[in-house]
Formats: sequence, C-alpha cells, structure tokens
Amino acid sequence: MQYLLQLLVSAFLAILFLQSGVDKIADRQGNLEWLKGHFAKSPLAGTVPLLFVALIILEVSAGVLSGIGFFALLFA
Repeated sequence: MQYLLQLLVSAFLAILFLQSGVDKIADRQGNLEWLKGHFAKSPLAGTVPLLFVALIILEVSAGVLSGIGFFALLFA
C-alpha cells in the first residue's frame, strides 16, 4: 500500500510541476505581465523577471526529478 501511495504522490508532483513550468514557458509574456502587475507596489517589483526565470527553472526541475523518482520506484 505504501508503495502505491509513493507512486501516486510522485506522479502527482511530476504532473503538477511540469504542467505549471511548461505553461509558464508557453505563455511567458502573459504570465510575466500578470506577475509584474501583481508585484507592482512591492519591493520585489524590479526583480520579477529574474525571479520568474528562477521559478520556471525550479518548477521544471522539480517536475523532472519527481518523474525520475516515479520511474525509479516503478522499476525498482
């Protein structure tokens, strides 16, 4: 049972992070404009583009690593 839960959680996280990261890549301009507007009155306003790139890298990396974990569990 625990093995099945580990597989399901790994698959869920892989799908979640990959979908979010790919969406940010596919509609980069729209997401960036929304975040710039959201943080316009924040001290982070000037760093939004740099943080957005970091967020994309982290989300795609987390998705890929979760996917690797899923297949490692599946074939172990």
